[in-house]
Amino acid sequence: MPCCKRTALRSNPECQALIWDGFSRAQLFICLLNFSTAILQYANLEAGCTRAKGNEILWNTTMNRLQTEDEADIYGVECTGTVFGGLRPTSVLSTMSSVANILIALMLPLSGSLIDHTHSRKKVVVWSWLGLWVGNFFQIFTNTSNWEVMVLVQAVICAVSYMVHQTVILSYVTEVVSDMDEQLKEMNMLLRISEISTMLAFLVGVGIVSIILGLDALDQATLGQAVACGGSLFPFYFVIKNLGERKAKREIPDNTSLYAAGVNNLKNTFGDVRKNFPELFKMLFAIMFIEGANSNAVSSCITFITQELEQENPTPIILMILFVMVPGAWSAPHIQRKLGVRGALLFIVLLNTFATLFIQFFCYNPETASRFPIAAICYGIGIGATYPIQRTVFYSLSPFGQENEMISIFQASCMIIQFLPGIFYTGINEMLGSLRWAMSSLVLFWLIGWVFVFMIDFDKGVADAAKTAHLKYTDGVTSAKVSSAIAAEFRKSELANKKR
Repeated sequence: MPCCKRTALRSNPECQALIWDGFSRAQLFICLLNFSTAILQYANLEAGCTRAKGNEILWNTTMNRLQTEDEADIYGVECTGTVFGGLRPTSVLSTMSSVANILIALMLPLSGSLIDHTHSRKKVVVWSWLGLWVGNFFQIFTNTSNWEVMVLVQAVICAVSYMVHQTVILSYVTEVVSDMDEQLKEMNMLLRISEISTMLAFLVGVGIVSIILGLDALDQATLGQAVACGGSLFPFYFVIKNLGERKAKREIPDNTSLYAAGVNNLKNTFGDVRKNFPELFKMLFAIMFIEGANSNAVSSCITFITQELEQENPTPIILMILFVMVPGAWSAPHIQRKLGVRGALLFIVLLNTFATLFIQFFCYNPETASRFPIAAICYGIGIGATYPIQRTVFYSLSPFGQENEMISIFQASCMIIQFLPGIFYTGINEMLGSLRWAMSSLVLFWLIGWVFVFMIDFDKGVADAAKTAHLKYTDGVTSAKVSSAIAAEFRKSELANKKR
């Protein structure tokens, strides 16, 4: 049943199921923040380094014992210890992210096939959520003897389960709205609000309890995992209760496996876009690089804050980024009105780039750590506004009548090279031993994405998309009016922007 008018939300169970899933999924995602901070400490301890300073703990010959952390900090000996057979402790999170994103990229065709070619979409939603929940449950028991195993659990089980779950649950969105315009925007807004509000409440709640109980970062991570596992159960009950099953959209071709069918579907859709909608094809490449940088920005900041800036708890800064993401998302349409469609996306990508360069040159050691909130505010506005602006540009260039296919390749583009920035980050850190310059990997990917956006001829792209209006509006007169209106509105917007 279509939904998304506010009055219909109360009566449509599937709309409610999607919102409840946002409440549940966000908890199992954001607890990774506290877990990542704990993993950094475990890695430093394993390598023989202090938790925050990055100095090697040596033997105190005067006292005939190991140095304390304070003594190691005073001597200032650089840590040369490694984990996982040769990695610096500061490379653990970026490596974990890269491994997870490689597996996610390999799973993308299967996720698409589960949606298109099976009658078990709801079952996939439930089982993928269960895999995510079980992985987080095991991580409650992380300690010095098993932390490396828990890193693998995060990369292999939690990350992949989360991606499959998110891809499949979001495939319902276009099926529960009655049109792909205002109602789709409203549904996406409600989903985003449910996720961000849950993440903020989670971090604030866990932080307050940790302060009251006097918990250190390791105990706070344990608390966070426990709260996420307990708190996600109640909302997911309503997902199971209200979400409906779906039939397969099409049969699997003869002599073709489920995975191969997914590969062929993605290949054919990308090929069609490249041939018939070249400007949209450029946008897909822009999304690949922009999202690659966006997805690695927070994990990179966690490592940078705790190791380079010597701040034991990065949660306040991450909270600031999340808080600012809300007005960032709200400002997106205003920025588009001021700068035009393409100009808005170019500006936002440059804002993220500026934040990273600011860190590299003006906030790179404990003495300059007080400047980091400037970068955090820029990241919050930039990342918060990127998603709605990016989607507006994408939908403006997308053909009519192929909404499901377009959403599939949009999600594929977001995920397909997310592992690369982490590999660059790890490589630079391993070669130079500097997180400050490792952050430059984010700048590289944002700038490449910026170039692709700059290359797009939006006038031509919108005109190409408008020619397909007849695929959605079967009435020829309505189709012609819609096509003309879209092209005219876009030209008017761009002309007004040029006059400014």
